[in-house]
Amino acid sequence: MTLLDPATLAPLLGATAPAAALPTGTGVAFDSQRVREGDVFFALQGARRHGIEFADEALGRGAAYLVSDRPHPHGLRVEDAGAALLELGRQARARLQGAVIGVTGSAGKTTTKAMLAATLGARATPGNFNTPYALARTLVDAAL
Repeated sequence: MTLLDPATLAPLLGATAPAAALPTGTGVAFDSQRVREGDVFFALQGARRHGIEFADEALGRGAAYLVSDRPHPHGLRVEDAGAALLELGRQARARLQGAVIGVTGSAGKTTTKAMLAATLGARATPGNFNTPYALARTLVDAAL
């Protein structure tokens, strides 16, 4: 079973699954405009709008299913979608067997990260997309 199989993911996140069967995901997204075919879309509460408002857009772009704190026929319902995404990142990190390198500091992080990724042939967050949610997504991508 894969980490993004709804039957595997639901109990890890304490989620309620819909009656309909959901396909296994192949990646993670939390921005409906960045959904890739097969992604699991995490519908997060934003400053002004809730991600569930973009569920149809995400599904139209190829999302396998969504994870939200609001009910949806094509989703897993959780108490807090942001906390669920971070927990998924923790679960993914626990499955990784290689070294994980973190780059910190006040200047040069993006350049250093790019050089390390290129030199080591490693995965890294795209651009300077260095938020907790983006880190969780990167960990999931690396674990798949």
